[in-house]
Formats: sequence, C-alpha cells, structure tokens
Amino acid sequence: MRRCLAGALGAVFLSWCAPPTAEAPIPAGTELSYALDVSWEGASSLDGAWVFETDLGYRVGVRALYIGLGALELVACPDESLASVWAPARARADHAWDADASRLDVLGTESLMAETSWALGPAEASGTSYCELFWTVGTVASAAADGFELTRASAYLDAWVEPPGTGERIELEHWLLVGEGVRVPLEGAWAPGRVVRLTRHPARAFDGLVFESLSAAEVLFEVVQALGNGSRARFAAAP
Repeated sequence: MRRCLAGALGAVFLSWCAPPTAEAPIPAGTELSYALDVSWEGASSLDGAWVFETDLGYRVGVRALYIGLGALELVACPDESLASVWAPARARADHAWDADASRLDVLGTESLMAETSWALGPAEASGTSYCELFWTVGTVASAAADGFELTRASAYLDAWVEPPGTGERIELEHWLLVGEGVRVPLEGAWAPGRVVRLTRHPARAFDGLVFESLSAAEVLFEVVQALGNGSRARFAAAP
C-alpha cells in the first residue's frame, strides 16, 4: 500500500502518495489482454439475489447490478520529477495523460452478478513500465451476455435493504447516467502468459451507507464510486 501525506494551502487541499516501485518495462508491441472478475466474497446466494451484511449492520439483497464498462488502460509509472509529485492519484473519465497503446475501448454492458471472468483484448504495450490501471464506467450501447441492455444509462441496480433490528425492507431500483473513472494500483509483475486482472467487490461497495437518508439514485451513485475505489488490479495467470 502506498503511503500518503495530506495537507491544505488556503482553500486548496493537496495530497501526495509515494510513487509505486516501477517494474521493468514491457517491450513495445507486446500483446496484452485483460480479464474482468467479480468477487462476492462475504455474500451468499438466496432466492436469486446476493445477500450480505454491510459494515453498518444493514442486510442487503442485490437482485441485479449492471454497469456500462467504458475503457481499460494501463498507466505508465511516474518519474521522480517534481511534476509527478503533484500528479493526482485519481482521475475521472477525462484523464489528463497521453493515451497508451494498452487502451482498450470496451463499451459493453457488464453484469456484476456472476462470479466469472470476462476476457478482453488484445491491446499492446508501449515499451514502458506500468504502475496503475485506469478503468471507466459510462454510457454504452450493447447488451450484457444475458441480454440485458443499459438504455440511456450507465448503471442499474435492483436490490432490497433491511435496516438493523427492523426486519422491514426498503426497495431500491434505479437507472443511473454517470461517467466515472478511477486509477487503481497495478500489483505484481508482467510475465509471458499473464493478463491484467481487474477484480471488483460489489458486496463491499455498500459499506458505509445509511440507506434511510439516501435516495435510490444516491445509493447507486455511491455504489458505482465504491466499485471503482475498492477494485483490485494485478498481473495474473490467464483465466
């Protein structure tokens, strides 16, 4: 985990994270591929839903969760210059670096209900060392493997929530139009036959939410953000 320092200058808040250690560069033109995983660790399957308890004691049942996957792109390791010290650790979909040859525009609807891998590619290395994976959620125009299509939206949630000690259910269903991008540390080292594996943890994306004070739209927005911030990227064996 990277060590971070934070401070404030007037109304401008600054944060700095020690840059990750760069691995050896991957030769330019080397074929790269991606694998998308979902982990429902901590949840159990019940009546067609993934059921789990959040860190605040809410019992949640997710019947459907879809996102529009926009793009995947590896981010080169920063140099030791002063400019890199002040570079943002997170970015939205309009990232501010030059596009890399590893970029893959997916533009597909993904169901996060199944614990299966989705293989994507190929892309290629640009001859640099990579330290992060940038991935986005946005509006797409294609159906998921099960036929579900996000129509003028980039995320969909169908779920129920039981507040602690009540036994009463709050129904949550919402379509959301949002563009979100996140950079996550890239773990491990590249080797022939390895892929960039991106794993999301939907059950943990509901932690910290006080559902009685949030609309369905606000819940889904927070979940999409948490899916990104809580994701893990690493070089790993192919599925």
